Amino acid sequence: MITYEYAVITCPDPGTPLHGFRACTTSTHAYGSVCSFHCETEFQLNGRERLICTDSGRWTNQLPDCESRSHSITLTYLLTYLLTH
Repeated sequence: MITYEYAVITCPDPGTPLHGFRACTTSTHAYGSVCSFHCETEFQLNGRERLICTDSGRWTNQLPDCESRSHSITLTYLLTYLLTH
């Protein structure tokens, strides 16, 4: 009788961005699992929307974060002001 042993490849829990949420294809984060990330209405995603668990047990990218839309507008305004004055 031949016995085969195999290891299930999983990735660590990717987390959830502050002011955001995620939806994953599996709860175990096994190889091939996909997690999609979205932000609350007043925030925008900074980073990749989807991460995929690879055969090395790592996600394809880092956890994205949710950046305040008002913060982005303020920063853009500030930079424009500083460059024009």
